Amino acid sequence: MFASRVSRIGVLILKQLSGGKPTSISRAGYNTSSCYNQYLQPLFDQQSETKLLRGAIFHKHHLFSTVSASDSSNEGIEQKEKISVTFVDKDGEEIHIKVPTGMSMLEAAHENDIDLEGACEGSLACSTCHVIVMDMDYYNKLEDPTDEENDMLDLAFGLTETSRLGCQVIAKPELDGIRLAIPAATRNFAVDGYCDELVEHGASVAETPAAVVKKCKYTISMLSDPSAAFSVVFGKDGILEQICAGKGYVDMSTVDADTSTKINKAITAKGGYFLEAPVSGSKKPAEDGQLVILAAGEKALYEEVIPAFNVMGKKSFYLGQVGNGAKMKLVVNMIMGSMINAFSEGLVLAGRSGLDPSVLLDVLDLGGIANPMFRLKGPTMIQGSHSPAFPLKHQQKDMRLALALGDETATSMPVAAAANEAFKKARSMGLGDLDFSAVYEIVKVLEPPPQKS
Repeated sequence: MFASRVSRIGVLILKQLSGGKPTSISRAGYNTSSCYNQYLQPLFDQQSETKLLRGAIFHKHHLFSTVSASDSSNEGIEQKEKISVTFVDKDGEEIHIKVPTGMSMLEAAHENDIDLEGACEGSLACSTCHVIVMDMDYYNKLEDPTDEENDMLDLAFGLTETSRLGCQVIAKPELDGIRLAIPAATRNFAVDGYCDELVEHGASVAETPAAVVKKCKYTISMLSDPSAAFSVVFGKDGILEQICAGKGYVDMSTVDADTSTKINKAITAKGGYFLEAPVSGSKKPAEDGQLVILAAGEKALYEEVIPAFNVMGKKSFYLGQVGNGAKMKLVVNMIMGSMINAFSEGLVLAGRSGLDPSVLLDVLDLGGIANPMFRLKGPTMIQGSHSPAFPLKHQQKDMRLALALGDETATSMPVAAAANEAFKKARSMGLGDLDFSAVYEIVKVLEPPPQKS
């Protein structure tokens, strides 16, 4: 139902921007990228490169550090530094290989012609090198996944308790004998059929972001996080390969201001023009075309794409220079995340005090803090229903980015910091794919102290 209703909005956008001419949409999945190209390199300082690119600026099959002997006299040592790894494909066929210590399982798969996609080539910008560790003992020997890896795993097809990204599993002696299953598919919009209804209404499907830019004057993206936003712009067959004078790129992702600024510099350096336009609103406002659009960047581009914004949203704000839209969105989501935590505590407190939480909702709705979020979320929270309108994992990501903005501006944010910890706790309990209101569940599970008789 959601895909269908959003597709109808997509059709209206296509009509507004194309004027009846053929329009292209990308067949790409949640993240479409290969390694970042040369345009990105000057935009990062050394610290940013280490954190965000993780070696992704190197060529294919040379993304990961490996350990090997320095000369032929050490051949025996080199042989001992290889471990046995078994890949099990979707048909159950086992492929036994030897992998040098220090090499990732993604690189090992590529070198042995094993069908493990790895679209972003190890830059932690996709989930297509997802593997399943078949033995829990081996899984427990791995380093804990980083937040960046967990963000990508959340997008993986067929996720299990022992899922990891192959690019992050590095061969070491204690992993000798590890067995890795390759899922039957990777998450991809084309596989999941998201483009079909738009095609029925006259859109054409392009295989890559670059192909979309080549055909269209305006290209609009809305992606999950900064890594995804970078990969679509800077990756192989990405936006930068075709952006040029007369073409505009609108990024509606929720990212930090630094990410938007770097993308803007790269786009304008190629002669294109750029607008950031994150949105306030979740699933229902998106279905109804009632989002609030927070745009910043090239004013001329803003004025040209207003017809599309009018289809998607009830109000658009132009906030000036690039970065202001990202900052405004993070402030809004930081407030929202803090509010839902306080609201959750209030509902639990009311119940444990012998009050009816439903009556609390009525009281709040008649007072000075009445708001649509309490009105919409309250009844479903009480029922324990958290169907995702805005996934909790994305709310936690936005809290993290907002706190980073607080660090940059020397702003004390103890309430937001506590709320972020609550969302992190909820993610650790497996609630990341539920609605952000599911943070209520971690308040409920905290047992009250025993009453003295």
